Amino acid sequence: MVDESSGGFFGIIDNSRRIGRYVWAESRLHDVLADWVTVSPEPQVAALFGRHVHLHAWHAKLWRKRLPVLWDRDTTTFVGPTDAGVSRLFDELAALRDPAMSLERVVAHYKVVVPHLLAAYGEHLEMTDPLTDSPTVRTLQFVIDDGTACWNDGDELLRSMVGSAREGERGADAARRFEELVAAAGGLAD
Repeated sequence: MVDESSGGFFGIIDNSRRIGRYVWAESRLHDVLADWVTVSPEPQVAALFGRHVHLHAWHAKLWRKRLPVLWDRDTTTFVGPTDAGVSRLFDELAALRDPAMSLERVVAHYKVVVPHLLAAYGEHLEMTDPLTDSPTVRTLQFVIDDGTACWNDGDELLRSMVGSAREGERGADAARRFEELVAAAGGLAD
């Protein structure tokens, strides 16, 4: 929702809601990837999750600092998922604990969740006034740059993991499953 008085940009409440959703999503991704490091038997997979777990923690911290202080409400109440569908998506991610499911974990994170977060961040950047909210613009630019590098790293790892038609099918099935969960949730930040 866009506050009409803001010249087509997000108003403070809409901005706060989205930022609160980012805090929650990045925090959950940190927790999920931290767990995945321990259950992924392939060293290259565990190492990549280990490297990116810290990015998600840092992004959550950056977003938490962007929550405004409003005299009439506690903006920490904005920290949470958009709805039960988003919560379910993250619960399904967390459930990918079987050591034999590294391919599904890589696909879910790097081919589905990260691109959808990047899309949400890109939309937010377009809807943020750089004159009145340059700190949010700067944060968005940081997380978009990090997310793009993360996506590229995951894509490279995925190419090295898929060596057979069967693995390709498993990856496509995982991508479909998690795309359906994102679609059912209506996106990650809306």
